[in-house]
Amino acid sequence: MLIIFKPGFYLGIDSGATRTTVTITKESGLVVGVGEAGTANLHNVSLDTIFRNINEAIESARADVLAKHSDLKINDFEAACLGLSGMDTFADREKVKNYINNLSEGERTFGAKRLIVANNGLTGLMSGTENPSGICLIAGSGSNCYGISRVGKEATAGNWGYLLGDQGSAFAIGQAILRQVIKEYDGRLTQTVITHKVLDFLKLADASQIVDWAYRDKLPVREIASLSKLCDDHQLSDVVEIANIINHTAQELAVAYKAVVSKLEIRDDEEFPVVLVGGLFEMKNQFTNKVIRSILNITPQAVVGMKIRSASEGASRVAMLHNQLRMFPESLIVVVRPE
Repeated sequence: MLIIFKPGFYLGIDSGATRTTVTITKESGLVVGVGEAGTANLHNVSLDTIFRNINEAIESARADVLAKHSDLKINDFEAACLGLSGMDTFADREKVKNYINNLSEGERTFGAKRLIVANNGLTGLMSGTENPSGICLIAGSGSNCYGISRVGKEATAGNWGYLLGDQGSAFAIGQAILRQVIKEYDGRLTQTVITHKVLDFLKLADASQIVDWAYRDKLPVREIASLSKLCDDHQLSDVVEIANIINHTAQELAVAYKAVVSKLEIRDDEEFPVVLVGGLFEMKNQFTNKVIRSILNITPQAVVGMKIRSASEGASRVAMLHNQLRMFPESLIVVVRPE
């Protein structure tokens, strides 16, 4: 189906466990500006911090437009979509809705005529398919499995922040690696090359320094998640402990996926897209293949693919589709700016 979108600029916002990214596009989907700022995960930071980081990322994207396209003038956006990580329950949505309602009219929609707030799984899904139904499996600094059926029924699993959830994430891998090193340090496990690799990575002289490094005033979520990069170190490729951590993380994603499939009551003969989003799916080891095999074992009819555009571009596409067709589930928060 050919859809002609209303001319103008559209704003896509993707919030994750470590960063907020913004994309400004034209109705054709052409990206004219991008921006980035700090985390905007509902379970990890306050809404004040979330909206401050979003506005910072938007200003960065606007500056990028001016630098690359000095002839373009953006007064406002036809529509904006915020894919908010951690917005899973009715209580989450009410919390966000009440916060937005308490903002001034000029602040509520980020300069757009209409703002759509969605789970970042939906915007992740739209980063890899043109189909507004399917499942998105996110494995970045945090993790999430989100699904939406053809009739608009939604389901999520695993998206509870680094304390209660994120078992299939880069943070979970980093945490497992740190626990391995601490056990090697205090003698519960025999020391392996992992300790040396981690100390080099963190630029620490001794394993005992990891304690002070980890228990700082602010938990180093991003730095812990970055330890997942060690899984691609060729000197660790044959280390059993690393293989076990990778396998366990892939299994956690499969468990979340199976839970979402069950909630959506997907039929055995129902073909549907599954979009994989996040840095863990870019690792060089066999992690992605392990996850895909698990998905196909659970649902052989699934069409699994990687994202074809950024998650913030996926959010921009949600903004365009909703603005034109009023598509997607009733759980979306929609804020319309007074004329």
